[in-house]
Amino acid sequence: MTDAWTIALSAIKTRSPKETFEAMREGWANTPMLPEMLALLVVTIAVLLAAGYIYNRRQGQAAEASPLRLFDELAAELAIAPADRRLLVRISRTRKLPTPLTLLLSPRTLRHHAAAFWQPMSAWRKARCAKRIAKLRRQLCAPGR
Repeated sequence: MTDAWTIALSAIKTRSPKETFEAMREGWANTPMLPEMLALLVVTIAVLLAAGYIYNRRQGQAAEASPLRLFDELAAELAIAPADRRLLVRISRTRKLPTPLTLLLSPRTLRHHAAAFWQPMSAWRKARCAKRIAKLRRQLCAPGR
């Protein structure tokens, strides 16, 4: 391996780019360790791919157990629209709640945190948000649920 690097370095110092490339190619072709180096490269790539696969699997398992994932599943079961889910997540983050599930516990909890959430909004946004929350509260507290 050192022979190829020596040839390449000497070629860079004294030759044109085309001659340098030719010298490097000849040096690598004459290196007796080329099969071992290729095998090492393949093994390294395989190990990196396996590590990435394991990492992604662990991240996926953590996401399945998260409170946000549970909230999403519960909201889907309750037929809450995706826009309303995003609103509930925004309210919970703004109010620094541990999870959006807190807002589904009772209508008073939802009303309290929603009112604090829309407080700094303009009048028309406040009215729009209040309308969405009222609709959501009716949906969640509907008889038969």
